Amino acid sequence: KPFKVYCDMTTDGGGWTLVARIHNGYTGVHRTRSAVGILLSPNQTTTAKFSDVIINKIRGNYNLSVIRIQTDSGKKDYFKENKEFNAVGYQDSINQVYNTYKDAINDTEPCRGVYSSQQYHTGLVGWGCYNYFLYGDNPGFRNHDYYQAGSVWVK
Repeated sequence: KPFKVYCDMTTDGGGWTLVARIHNGYTGVHRTRSAVGILLSPNQTTTAKFSDVIINKIRGNYNLSVIRIQTDSGKKDYFKENKEFNAVGYQDSINQVYNTYKDAINDTEPCRGVYSSQQYHTGLVGWGCYNYFLYGDNPGFRNHDYYQAGSVWVK
């Protein structure tokens, strides 16, 4: 059944669908394969996400799909890997991270994370490949002892 979605038609050539918005990086309400709340906008002040089943249907071909995590401050990372999005995943999470959309499309300069039981990582996992950590379950970039709010986009 059709439903309304929020799309970004400008970033990296457009075509991005908002699939999750985490308003507060400290809550764990989004760490579920089910849908949470009502997803309206990347600026909403509540946490919401589509179910993992819907997120993966929107992704289509996992080999071609790119997932973008963007903090409210505008910091972005891109993920592309032939794995399903799994909001309660750990060792088998998506952890092939790229610094730019162009790198993700061209499979250039990837950084691959390795599972660590010391950290939370759900659905997507980013690691200290650059100068920060990215947690897909928040999704926000680690900044000392707190996490920024962020949004997850699929193209």
